[in-house]
Parts: sequence; structure tokens; C-alpha cells
Amino acid sequence: MRNKTILMLLSVVLSITLVYFIFAKNEINNNEENANRIISTKMIKELANERAALKKKELELKKYKRNLESFESDLNKKYDDYLKKNKILEKRELEFNKKLEDTQLDTKTIESYETIDPEQAALLMQEMYKSEPTLPPLIMRKISGKKAGKIIEALIELDTKTSAKLAKDVLNYFKSGKVK
Repeated sequence: MRNKTILMLLSVVLSITLVYFIFAKNEINNNEENANRIISTKMIKELANERAALKKKELELKKYKRNLESFESDLNKKYDDYLKKNKILEKRELEFNKKLEDTQLDTKTIESYETIDPEQAALLMQEMYKSEPTLPPLIMRKISGKKAGKIIEALIELDTKTSAKLAKDVLNYFKSGKVK
């Protein structure tokens, strides 16, 4: 009987132990599942937050891109307008210079500068340059190079600033393609 009791007792203990392990295993599984669920939920929330932040940045970048495209378009239009206006101004400048040459410089004026003493011509150029700065370069262009050099030389002795500016204007006149 004693063996029977011990056997029964062992079977009860074994049953209790099995039940305990079964329930404990289920509880451990449940705890792991709960932990995994919590971690998954947190990760999903973080990913959703990051996705929302990225979407917001993407919208901002699209807005900046549209603004830049609009600015580029406006800039291109303004540049095209500038080029058109610049061509018009260059054409008008050439026409103006042609008219200026044709109307203001007759052959007698040129001949008088060819025959006048270089020192006297330098004085005249100096005074004329103050009131009408476009005429002296035109006159210097029309007279002979030798005579123009002597006038500039005499002008250097009178006024180095004016002579330098006049020489520069004469050179710029030649560089700009106004001479035919």
C-alpha cells in the first residue's frame, strides 16, 4: 500500500509538474508574444513617424523645386529681354554715332585741326572735352595719326588726366568697331 501511495503521490506530483510546465510554457510564450507585439507596435509607430517626416520633407523639397523652376523661368525671361534690349541699344548707339559723325564733323573742321598748331589744338581739345566729350575722340579719329599723336603729346603736358581719358576714348572707339 505504501508503494501505491507513493506511486499515486508521484503521479500527482508529476501531473502537477506537467501542468505547471504546460501553463508556464504558455505564459512564457504569451509573454514573448506580448513583448514581440509591443516591440512591433513601437517599431511600426516609429516607422510611421519617420515616413510622415520624410513625406513632409518631400513636400517641402517639391515646393522649393517649383519655386526654383519659377525663378529660373523668370530669370530666363528677364535675360532674354535684356539681350533684346541690349541689341536695340547697340543698334541705336551705332546709328547715333553715325549721325554724330555725319552731322557734326565736316571736312573744314577736320582740316582746321590738321593745320592748327598741336599745342593750340590740345588747348581746344581740353576745353571741348569738358563740355562735349564725344567730339574730341571723333575729331582725333578723322585727322591723321601723326597729327593726333602730336596733339595728345601736347595735351599730356597740359592735363594728364584729360589726355589719358581722350586717348582711351579714341582707342575704345576703334575697338568697338565704329570705324569703317
